[in-house]
Amino acid sequence: NHSIVRVAGTSYHQPALVEATDPPLMGSFRYECVATLVPEPDNPHDEWAVKVMIGPHHVGYLASNRRLKRKHQTIRDMRAAGDRTDYIGFVRRHVFEETDVAPLRMSLRIPRDGKLYKPVPSRSSA
Repeated sequence: NHSIVRVAGTSYHQPALVEATDPPLMGSFRYECVATLVPEPDNPHDEWAVKVMIGPHHVGYLASNRRLKRKHQTIRDMRAAGDRTDYIGFVRRHVFEETDVAPLRMSLRIPRDGKLYKPVPSRSSA
């Protein structure tokens, strides 16, 4: 019933991801959180840009493609109406050896039916 959508630009937002999730320095890591989507219509690179926030930390952007444009508009409409746009997010780092260091990545759980979630309770697991 849901799609897992990649958060783009996480390689540019590693310090914010680290501050938001407090991962161990090495080894695999998984963190479930609440992420807020915030439209950024004045973004000079993409008028449909939607930034992904974990608390006060800007950690990336909702991946942009034709299939997601309708969701981007729905997010704008919800924010304009004063609705919250909170979704379940997953931050992870997968390594094969415990001594490997790899970047953090993030994805979001988005409904396939085109409807977006109302607020979800805050949950996290390290």
